[in-house]
Amino acid sequence: MIKIKKITNFRVLFYLFVLGLFCVFISYKMFLDINYSFLLIVPVVFSLILFYKKRYIFFVFSILFFCFLCVYPFVFLDNYTDYSFNKFNNLYITGKITNINRLQNDFCFITIENVNVVDEEGNTYNLNGRTSLSVYINDDIYVDLYDRIAFSSKIEGMEILDENNEIETFYLRNNIRYSASINSSEIIFLKSEATPLEDFREYNRDLLIEGFGEKLGNLAFTSLYGDTNYTDRDLLNEFSYSGVAHIFSVSGIHISLIAFLINYILNKLKVDKRISFIILGLILFFFCMLCNFNSPVIRSSIMSMVALLASIWFRKYDGLNSTSLSGCILLLINPMYVFDVGFQMTFLSILGIIMFSNLFKRVRINNKILSSIVFSLITSLSAQLALLPIFANVYGYISTWSLLANLIIIPLFSIFYTMLFMLNILVLVCPFLEFVYFLPKCMLETIIYINQFVNMLPYSIIYTQVISTPLTFLYYINMFVLSKYVVLEWKYKIIISLLLLSVITLGIIIEADKTSTSNVSLSNEYRIERIVNTNLTSSENLLSNTISSKKINSQEPTNSKGELKLIYDFNSTRICDKINESNHSLKKAELIFCHSFF
Repeated sequence: MIKIKKITNFRVLFYLFVLGLFCVFISYKMFLDINYSFLLIVPVVFSLILFYKKRYIFFVFSILFFCFLCVYPFVFLDNYTDYSFNKFNNLYITGKITNINRLQNDFCFITIENVNVVDEEGNTYNLNGRTSLSVYINDDIYVDLYDRIAFSSKIEGMEILDENNEIETFYLRNNIRYSASINSSEIIFLKSEATPLEDFREYNRDLLIEGFGEKLGNLAFTSLYGDTNYTDRDLLNEFSYSGVAHIFSVSGIHISLIAFLINYILNKLKVDKRISFIILGLILFFFCMLCNFNSPVIRSSIMSMVALLASIWFRKYDGLNSTSLSGCILLLINPMYVFDVGFQMTFLSILGIIMFSNLFKRVRINNKILSSIVFSLITSLSAQLALLPIFANVYGYISTWSLLANLIIIPLFSIFYTMLFMLNILVLVCPFLEFVYFLPKCMLETIIYINQFVNMLPYSIIYTQVISTPLTFLYYINMFVLSKYVVLEWKYKIIISLLLLSVITLGIIIEADKTSTSNVSLSNEYRIERIVNTNLTSSENLLSNTISSKKINSQEPTNSKGELKLIYDFNSTRICDKINESNHSLKKAELIFCHSFF
């Protein structure tokens, strides 16, 4: 009898997680076209393999797990919004403000939740999700976050799918299901509905502003809570261009530092590991509450708890199994996380570090300092390689110097965040000690200066085209082939990898040939007053086609200042750069982000 050598380690949790993602994708495709149901054969075959291997507990779990993930997204998409309100021309609406995006003098964008609606017949409804308001400012606005407001307007259900049948991830991530357009003079303040936790956050922000100054204080507040309501958008964009904006989105690095700090203190106090697990869980749960249970915070907290749980069971920590278990738990909490870019980046970066870093660990360095630098470089490079398709598809560009920026800024930010977290607790207890913020303030200023320097380096951004789903899938297959989890000789791995890379390269070239861009011609006598992003679709061609189809000339309508106003859809900040870098004759180009329809 010929014995067949296995080519991969059978990690049940890992394959459950991957096929769980696949089931959500199947459900989404079945929502568009029921003929995609034939793909269900893949998870069925895997479950049968588990049964054949006598993994009966996993077999039962896989059946329930896959059934849930195949049904939930279908039902969710079908019931995302209620379009019955579209027929009413005038509704009395009340809601609590959760976000105010003050973009410029004449427009403001407000998000409200806990929305109540009274129709023209006097019937009252409670709306699911949030409502996005486009507010034209024709009078002073005297409302703030957490205020309950009232107004009369027509309300419309948001389309969760765009014109290309792709999910509007911004609406999904922020649970925005309805939109309305009003004038600021129509807004009526009812009362403040700030919870004790929201009051605490505002109190903390005031302390940070007193210690850091308004601009840096708001940035420090964003570092602690992930809330960008008050943060300078231009400053955040600068960090996006260098590829380190993730440091201000409370996620893995923040939770890891908090968990490490708490564990270190508890270990010094010789607290039992099981008690430490409970204490850490309670602290992280409270921190999630402070961050409004944002999905990145929940993800990172669960992953930290899983890692600690592994050590309590006296098992050797396995990065792939722990990450996969965390992923399965999150899919059970909300399968729609799959479509969130943050979810994708979190797991891909971790998997990249787990899989790619093994390739570089073969290099032996005896010097401890040099070894630490190389380890940081390898970790950052591994994460960047895993995220390349995401950067290309979502942001439309790759930060050339992101590896350098992450190598320098991440260690500095880790020191800054640890210092800020500890000193912030001290100042909250003793507000008169706010002068101690001086140290983290200096660190934050240093981080900003370094980031600005990196952005000034030549060729800091490379613009890319969208990579199709099949090619992206092949890219990650190639990543898996090169990992230690595929048991093949290195010569076979290299051959397979080169073949896959050849197919990917050829596919990108073919796709590039099919992509046609329209020439944009703008007249000297007009300027672009406003570039408005209305539904956050990411299609660069939409910009060119929209402007080209308008054929800008003296026949186009203008405002009283003789300025042409164009409104079209686009997602990426690179448009502003592309306009400024081009030879188009523009007196002014300004990019404004909007979160709802006009």
